Amino acid sequence: MQGDRRQPPGTMTPRVVRDPALAIRNARRMFFDRGIVPWGLVRDRVLASWRRCVALGLDPADPPDHDGVRRDVLDAALERNNVLMRAAKPVIAAMAAHSDGDPSVVVLTDSTGLILMTAGNRQFAAYARRREARAGTTLDESVRGTNAPGTCLRDGEPVIVSGAEHYLARDACFACSAAPIHGPRGDVVGSIDVTGDARVLQPNPVAFPRMAAELIEHRLFREGYPLHLLLRFHTHPEYIGALGEGLAVLASDGTLVAVNRAGVRLLRLDGARLPGRAFDSVFDARFAELCGVVERAVQPVIRLYLQSGARIYARLEGGDLAPAVPVGAVTEVSRAGAGAPSLKQIESDAVRHAIDAEKGNLSAAARRLGVARSTLYRKLKKRGAGTCGGAA
Repeated sequence: MQGDRRQPPGTMTPRVVRDPALAIRNARRMFFDRGIVPWGLVRDRVLASWRRCVALGLDPADPPDHDGVRRDVLDAALERNNVLMRAAKPVIAAMAAHSDGDPSVVVLTDSTGLILMTAGNRQFAAYARRREARAGTTLDESVRGTNAPGTCLRDGEPVIVSGAEHYLARDACFACSAAPIHGPRGDVVGSIDVTGDARVLQPNPVAFPRMAAELIEHRLFREGYPLHLLLRFHTHPEYIGALGEGLAVLASDGTLVAVNRAGVRLLRLDGARLPGRAFDSVFDARFAELCGVVERAVQPVIRLYLQSGARIYARLEGGDLAPAVPVGAVTEVSRAGAGAPSLKQIESDAVRHAIDAEKGNLSAAARRLGVARSTLYRKLKKRGAGTCGGAA
C-alpha cells in the first residue's frame, strides 16, 4: 500500500500542527499528563530519552537537587581530562567567536556528562550558570533528563534537543545541539555542545558540533601519541589534511596502534580488530619503504594500495617533519610483490616535481617543499644535480 506508515501501539495520530513549538507542547501534555505520545509530534530519539527518564523516576517539574561537584572533585576531573581540554580549547574558542555575539555558549563535557568548560556570550553564559549549566555540574541524562550533551553521550550520536523537548521543564529555555567526541581508540571521551537561548534562536544544525568534534578528535590523535608516526590518508589526495581524512597511529615497527572513525570507514575493515595489526597486513606495501620518511625534509603524498586492491593516498608524519608538499606531488609506493623504489628515489621525485612546477626557480621550489633554500641546494649537490640550470 502506497504511503502505508504504521504507528506504534499505544500512540495517537495527531492533527497536523504547523507550529513546532505548539506541537511539542501538545506532545508533552499527552505524554506527561495522559501517558500517551502522539505519533509524529516528537522526534524518536527525544521520545526514547523521555521514556528512559520516566523509567528512572525523574520528575519533569521537580528536578533533583544538584549544585555541582566539590571543587576538589572538579579539579581531579580537569586533570584527568587535560588532554581532551588542550585539544578542545582552540576549537571552542573558534566556535565561540563564530557565534558573533549571539546568546549562546559552547559547552565541553567529559564522558560522564560533567561540564569541564564553557565559552561564549557573557550575558547568556551568566544566565546558563544560574540554571546549572556551568563547569562542575552534570548533564548526565539520569540526573538532568533529556538534553543534547547527555542524550548524545547516551546514544553515541549527534542530537538536537530544543525548547520543550528537554525533559525538565526549566530547561525549555535552551536550544542545544551536541555531538560525541571519540578518542583515538574509538571510545567516547566527551561531548561538544552549542547551547543557545531558545526564545530567540533556533538550534544550530547538528553538523556544526559534529565538525567541531572531528576537529577535536584530530587534535587528540596528535596529543595522545606525540612520539608515534601518524599516517593521514584518503581516497582523494586533496582531502589529506581536511575533515574526513583517515588517521592511523603507527608504532616504529609499523604496528597499527589506533585508527580514527573516518579511517575505519575508508579501510572498510573492522575497527575493533585494527589495533595491533601489522602495516603490511592492511596495506599492500612494505613498511620499510616508509619508516625512513620521518628522517627526511620532504613529505610526499604517497599512492598506496590496500590488500583489497583499493587505491588510497597517504602522507606520513612524525618527529620534526617539514610541511608537506602540495597534493599534486604524488609518489607511488610499489606493492609488496614488486620492485620498490628507495626512499631516496621517493624524495628525488618530490624534489623534481617541485622544481618542474616552479619552472626551475629553486627558491620557489624550496618554499613549495617547505624547506630552506640551503637545504634544497644541499640535496641537489649531494645528488650531483647542481642547480639544474634553474633560477635562484
